[in-house]
This record gives sequence, structure tokens and C-alpha cells, in this order.
Amino acid sequence: MLRKNFLLVKNPLDSPLKNVKLWPRICHSFYDLFFEGVYLMTKVLIADKMDKKAEEILSGNQIAYDIKVGLSPEDLSKIANDYDAILCRSSAKITAEVLKSAPKLKVVGRAGIGVDTIDVAAATQAGVVVMNTPFGNSITTAEHAIAMMMAL
Repeated sequence: MLRKNFLLVKNPLDSPLKNVKLWPRICHSFYDLFFEGVYLMTKVLIADKMDKKAEEILSGNQIAYDIKVGLSPEDLSKIANDYDAILCRSSAKITAEVLKSAPKLKVVGRAGIGVDTIDVAAATQAGVVVMNTPFGNSITTAEHAIAMMMAL
């Protein structure tokens, strides 16, 4: 059951959930934006392999989702119109063509630091919000750096 449908949009980065690990954070950001925001989300496409926690959070908040990984930008363009949001990591490419073919699309969430796989300029022009999780891998990166220094 949906708790709230139409209120003011708040910045997901100001969410009290901003320090939660990577998967819960991006899914709760979608929840914050759509269910406590001005939009009512109906369907999310998970376009890359993700932790099961992402699915649990989406389904726990009654957010419908499909998992379709390994799609080329052309294949993604064919189905993108069916979704209000796309959740991706580093293999799904959200190009200008994908964005043009998806007038219903409201948000693209990148589970990772950069947005290099998303055409941000085209998304901005189409009115699509682009989110990422800039601090999701910071502990792993620090651990890797220490391990590499110790290997010297």
C-alpha cells in the first residue's frame, strides 16, 4: 500500500538514508523522489546486475520492477517507454536515443560513482533526473588502495 502520493520533491542527497550502503540508498532515493515527491512511479527497469537487496526494497515499497540485464542501447530503446525509472550500473548505456524513446521516463539511477554511461545532457533536455551514489564504493576503494600500498 502506498503511503504518500503527491507532496513536494525533496533532494535525495538530503535524505536521512544517505549513509545507508549502496543498494538500499539508491532504492530509497527512488522512493523519496517518487513517493514523497511529485511523481507517482509505476514501473522501474533494473538494467544491470544488482544485489537482491535492491529488489527487496523496491518490492517492499510496492514498486513494480522488471530485471532485464545485458541489453544493448538499441534493445533498451525498444522497451524504455514502458518504464518510469531505470536503475543501472556500468554496463547499461543510457544514450540520447534511449531517452528520446522514453517520454514516460522520469529518473535514471546509477548505482555507482560516475554517470559516464548516461547521456546527462540529453537527460537534462528531456527533463529526466539523473542520480548516482557517489560514496557507495569509498570504503572498498580505500581498502584496495591500502592493499596495493602493502603489496609494494
